[in-house]
Amino acid sequence: MLIYRCAAALVVLLAGALAACAPASVPIEPEMRAPAFSLLGELGLPKDWDAYDDARRAEHESRVLAGAPARRAGPLLILRLANGQERPYRDGPCDDERNPGHCSKVFLAAFLARQGAFLVTISTAEGLAYRLVDLATGSEVELADLPAFSPSGKVFVTNRDDGMVLVVWRRDGRSWTSETTLQLRSGQEKLEYAWTLIGWRTDNAFELEGLLGPREAPVRRLRRTVSHATNGWVLTAR
Repeated sequence: MLIYRCAAALVVLLAGALAACAPASVPIEPEMRAPAFSLLGELGLPKDWDAYDDARRAEHESRVLAGAPARRAGPLLILRLANGQERPYRDGPCDDERNPGHCSKVFLAAFLARQGAFLVTISTAEGLAYRLVDLATGSEVELADLPAFSPSGKVFVTNRDDGMVLVVWRRDGRSWTSETTLQLRSGQEKLEYAWTLIGWRTDNAFELEGLLGPREAPVRRLRRTVSHATNGWVLTAR
């Protein structure tokens, strides 16, 4: 009986020690569940931009147009390039009930003078998409999410696949070139991820914060650094 009691006490002590050493968990905050890689303040966009309806996006566009080489003509958004040429974007038809998927609204989300680019938002029934249009050449980059620019404005990172894939773009002369694609998935289907861009350190390094954990348990915070090395961009733990 004495041996049994001693063994039971030892089990309790070990359980307490393991609990003390376990990684601390944090509550799941709703605003952290959605991936967010853009630095909205730098783009001049409100924090709840994704939740805006088309009427509020139109109001935002009117403020952007006041300081941008662009204008609105009914369903047309017309961008004026540095060489004087105009680049029109037209809203999709929204009066065809047989093809509701063709309905789209185009808005000028931002004029990025430092980067020399327009940021165009395309709103459809499936969600938002973006085009980064070069001011000098009119060349376009199609993006699934908003870009987050480095300190010099010559590099930016964005995401796709609900935040599970990072894409790094770099200014290459007068256009943008996709430099690398990084997978953030662990391959473990029971784990959920939500990643947020904390910020850029330099043009060659930025930090991510992620929430990780099984669906049934509290999540843990993770910190990762993505940096450019001789063999390209690499993801490392802090």
